[in-house]
Amino acid sequence: MKKYLIFITFLFFASKMTGQQKQEYYKEVDKKSVESYYLRYFVKVPNNWFSYKTDPNLMAHSPIEFKDSINSKGIFPSVIIRKNIFKGRTLEKNLKVFLRFHENTYPKFQYILVEANHKMYGKYYNIKFSLIKKEGIELIMASIFSINKKNYIFFYSSSDSNFDRYLNEVLNMVNSFEIIKN
Repeated sequence: MKKYLIFITFLFFASKMTGQQKQEYYKEVDKKSVESYYLRYFVKVPNNWFSYKTDPNLMAHSPIEFKDSINSKGIFPSVIIRKNIFKGRTLEKNLKVFLRFHENTYPKFQYILVEANHKMYGKYYNIKFSLIKKEGIELIMASIFSINKKNYIFFYSSSDSNFDRYLNEVLNMVNSFEIIKN
């Protein structure tokens, strides 16, 4: 009888969990959703780009002409901002941890490192590298900031053929980044 009650309880909770509304990923979200996602900072998304949620619940931005082809497996231009991925307190420590992580994850990891200057926050690093996927070569640029002992990383990824085409718009997004003071 005890096993039967446990089984019934399990079925009850399982049915409740599957009945919950699932988040729709890779579908366009409105400006209000973007603003509520970025409560503590601001980034100017170009007018010819759109915003959408990715799995696992990250906000991404891509050129509007890719709206119908966005999915979890394709290689298309996109920008995602991550906060506090690493525990380092300085820009140099965050860079070191980022590079070490990628060198350990990808044995043949090679990159180009460029120091840049943000109009409000000063020095940051752009790291450009590539990954080979089933779908082709994905180029990635990670822009790493350290602001008030917190790290922020812009990830721009694209196919080799589209990377340079959208790079200036991405760099404008990076340079529009601003922490919102409360």
